Amino acid sequence: MPQPRYDEVVKLKTFAPPRATDKTVSPDRFGTFSRSVAYNSWKRSLYTIEWFDSRPEREVANTLDDSAQITCWVRLHTGELPILWTSGGRKYNPDFLVIETDRTHWIVEVKADRDLTSADVQGKRQQQSAGPTTSRPPMRSSRPGATSSSRRPTLPQRPSRQC
Repeated sequence: MPQPRYDEVVKLKTFAPPRATDKTVSPDRFGTFSRSVAYNSWKRSLYTIEWFDSRPEREVANTLDDSAQITCWVRLHTGELPILWTSGGRKYNPDFLVIETDRTHWIVEVKADRDLTSADVQGKRQQQSAGPTTSRPPMRSSRPGATSSSRRPTLPQRPSRQC
């Protein structure tokens, strides 16, 4: 299928979607991963609370949050930055938007090693317009985290900082 045209893909708008969750909120972003938990001890995230679909996504978030080269990052949720990647209208939702201290912007999609050569992943990679995709080994952290958590719905939150 042919790739979409520029005017089919690019639409500029302010990024500030409100977010709310009824997930358990925990400050322990390095502990055991759970999809049913939202984490709130971020320094560089656009939002105070973030939640993830997988442990590797949370590991990437921890790496980004601990990097002095990162000004700001956000975990993107479905519909927040859909990318059209075929002229047939297929879209995908990347995992992160990252801004480095030199103002370089990255769109980041986390994938398992076994999926890197699939036609879908390669098509999405070609369509990203944020620059080259690089492969870095995952960084692991063994920092201890707090163990307390709370279960309560959060009010819709707006970005807590500007990048």
